[in-house]
Amino acid sequence: MIILNKIQKVPMGEPSCHLYMDWEGNIKSSDKEGFEPDIRKLMSEVISEIANNGQNVTIARAYANKNFFEKLNSAGASFRSELLESGVEPVVAYAGKWNKNYADTFMATDIIDNSYADSNVGHVIIIADDGAFEHVVRKLRSRNIHVTVIGTAKCGYRFRESANTYIGLSQYKKALT
Repeated sequence: MIILNKIQKVPMGEPSCHLYMDWEGNIKSSDKEGFEPDIRKLMSEVISEIANNGQNVTIARAYANKNFFEKLNSAGASFRSELLESGVEPVVAYAGKWNKNYADTFMATDIIDNSYADSNVGHVIIIADDGAFEHVVRKLRSRNIHVTVIGTAKCGYRFRESANTYIGLSQYKKALT
């Protein structure tokens, strides 16, 4: 598998790609649009495309607050295990005093920090609808890092346009059984 765990490193000079998901936001948005994203299909196609471009996915993380994963697991949903099986590390953010979700803040900070820590990063994929990530996208692009945004129809025009590439999440719907 192309996705490397934390212990493995990409050889020096080999281009890398980072992938970040606002998983809670995308699940809620896609649910309102009447579909559930197929994480296995999404990751398989994204990894294949990245590999065809000669890159390795060195970071793949999905962000959500603790209560979100707990609610899904208690309802029998297996999103957490589906993420792990697809090579994606779930990052759990804990709600603050007023039950505010900090997942977006964690994600934005990690995107910027990791883009500086990995001098070989040439591509960042952000799976989100939140226009607050527009500033992050512009910062990455100012450093000549290619940015792909994958989002639902709720994804704002300015956020879509700030990226080099936009892909609709709806093409990764789970098949009805």
